Amino acid sequence: MKTELSIIIPVYNEEEWICKSISRLYEETERAGINFEIIAIDDGSSDNGISLLRKLQSDLPHLRIISGPHRGKGYALRHGIHKAQGEVVCMLDADIPVEYSQIHKFFRIVQREKLDIIIASRFVHGGTYHTPYSRKVISIMFRVFRIAILGMSHIRDTQCGVKLARTQSIKSLLSQCFVDGYCFDTELLYLASKMNFRIRELPVQIVTFRSTRIQLLRASIIMIRDLILIRMVHSGRI
Repeated sequence: MKTELSIIIPVYNEEEWICKSISRLYEETERAGINFEIIAIDDGSSDNGISLLRKLQSDLPHLRIISGPHRGKGYALRHGIHKAQGEVVCMLDADIPVEYSQIHKFFRIVQREKLDIIIASRFVHGGTYHTPYSRKVISIMFRVFRIAILGMSHIRDTQCGVKLARTQSIKSLLSQCFVDGYCFDTELLYLASKMNFRIRELPVQIVTFRSTRIQLLRASIIMIRDLILIRMVHSGRI
């Protein structure tokens, strides 16, 4: 039977969350009647999360685990998209900070309305997010930098950890992408906007209680660097 949805989850030292998150996601997606696969991309984890997840595979036949070196979230997502067999891909953070029904709802909208990309957004009307203060600070800082450097003010939220896209559309962009870290989402949406992809931003309710592992000063420097590089590379200045 043809795979309708490929859910791609980059995993880096997620031992605390990963087994519970994927088991529940698997069960709820199966219950929703969607033909799916879950692709967990190990980004060079040093904890026991992937080992524990492999023990679940015999009970979760639609779960694929792919291991690689630690290159960053963007690299892991690109790798997963290349391997995806579904008509639609869902890029999802490992702690899955949304209700599973919202993922399934967005999948149906992509299919029904022939969209290229759906962005789950915390910042459009109806969107909410309850996260630790450190995560909110980084989100606000990133948004300010992004608009100042790239524009893209028509997209309110590029970094929410839930996005769905038509697989054929998004694979057509991957050869142009170079960002391995957290700015990969922004690069992908920047290119999609330039190509006039059909993009829709829909409200989502985000709840996560884990604090970020990102160091604020270092993250800010890397974010600014990557945003500048995205602008320069994709405007032909490099």
